Amino acid sequence: MPNLKGGKKYKSSKHGNDKAEMHEINRSEGQDIARVIKALGNCNMLLLCNDGKERLGHIRSGIKKKCRIYTGDIVLYSNRTEGVGAIVHAGELEKTDILAKFDQELHSKLKKEKGINASLFISTDIANGGNKESEDAYDFDEDASSADGSEDEEKTRAAAKKEAERKIATARNTKQAQVEGDDLDIDAI
Repeated sequence: MPNLKGGKKYKSSKHGNDKAEMHEINRSEGQDIARVIKALGNCNMLLLCNDGKERLGHIRSGIKKKCRIYTGDIVLYSNRTEGVGAIVHAGELEKTDILAKFDQELHSKLKKEKGINASLFISTDIANGGNKESEDAYDFDEDASSADGSEDEEKTRAAAKKEAERKIATARNTKQAQVEGDDLDIDAI
């Protein structure tokens, strides 16, 4: 049966100017922002909060249907008050509810607000999809406190510095020789 009413409605809204919504942070009600560090499954996320603590965030069913939340996203969370799931035992993370997700366009506005931790906006390998070999995508340097490791590291740095200086000196010499008329090619170095 042909469509006699005209086109579909999604075509008219396809080119609409939907701007990102800035959610208010109501700190008196226990709301704040956090960055998603890791997806734990079953709508639970590990959050790095504005105060520097790690908390367990649960995606509420209302936001679950509106948007997807991935690692590296900035979200608005609310601390759980007295009631179901608010009791925290020793060694457990504090439980929170994820209320909204901030779009990438709003990150510059969030950085300018006072009381916001700037370390939340530092791009990580998780957000960029970079380091996929390690599970949590954080790089930890080897322990430099051992005496043998630090001496070896200093020797390798000194050797690399000398090698770089030698390459620069040879490049300068070949460049001068080329200017004087020799047929040396600096790009061969």
